[in-house]
Amino acid sequence: MDHINTSPLPASDDSRLPPDAHGAWRIELRYLPIGHRGHAFLTLVDPEGNDAGQLHGLAVSRNTGKVVPLGADGAQLQAFTDREMPRDKTTKIGDLAAGTYDEIVRGKWARGLQAADEINKRDFDYKGDDLSYEIVGGNGGQIQNSNSVAHTFGKAMDLDLDGATRDAGIERKFPGSGRDILNPGYDRYVAPRPDTP
Repeated sequence: MDHINTSPLPASDDSRLPPDAHGAWRIELRYLPIGHRGHAFLTLVDPEGNDAGQLHGLAVSRNTGKVVPLGADGAQLQAFTDREMPRDKTTKIGDLAAGTYDEIVRGKWARGLQAADEINKRDFDYKGDDLSYEIVGGNGGQIQNSNSVAHTFGKAMDLDLDGATRDAGIERKFPGSGRDILNPGYDRYVAPRPDTP
């Protein structure tokens, strides 16, 4: 993975990391059901079983700068490290990793935070769905959405999100998954811009 720094962050380098706690830390793949589809995201769980962080991709209006619940094509796709979706509104898909604070928090989770920063530097356009995904059952054309961001986090953190959704039998719930938008060879979606005088 040459596009993301894979070395652990020193604890003092990122104030977004939770404090150390003895015991096993976990990273869960969870989703928010949206009709017959879903919004995938990652949750860091501390040794006591409490959520210690979440990583999301969300659509942001280019007019207002605010998160929009159902993104329109051409909105900005951003990564968020400070959003929280309550457990009772979401569903767990599976555990993706477990280990010590250094392995999980300072290692994998810190790389997810770095990936979020890199995504936000690149001004991606949002594309929520594609008829080819819904009707033909293809891979979704140029979908570039929150599930693409979740997949990209997984790649940066060396986690198998595709395997987890496949094992759960719900891989088709997540259009846009399977796309590493930080991969140097990725062919990004660019929304048509209205003509300006």
